[in-house]
Amino acid sequence: MKVAIVPIGNSRGIRIPKRILDECRFEGFADLETRKNRLILRPIRGPREGWADAFRRHLDRGRAELRDWKNLPPTRFEALEWEW
Repeated sequence: MKVAIVPIGNSRGIRIPKRILDECRFEGFADLETRKNRLILRPIRGPREGWADAFRRHLDRGRAELRDWKNLPPTRFEALEWEW
């Protein structure tokens, strides 16, 4: 997509179409960097964003539990402090 570089105050910038902003899920702030004469613009995600969807996909695949939990080594608490 060809875009014009336009003056914005003492700087210059581009206008990003709403369709692209929505598709890339840009909201509020973005991370901008340069690499080999290219601009890279990424949306800034919140901590743990997407975890709920990932867990839902995990459940949909029938993986609702840790299957090898009996083979894990005991934690320090289990080994030293737990009493039945």
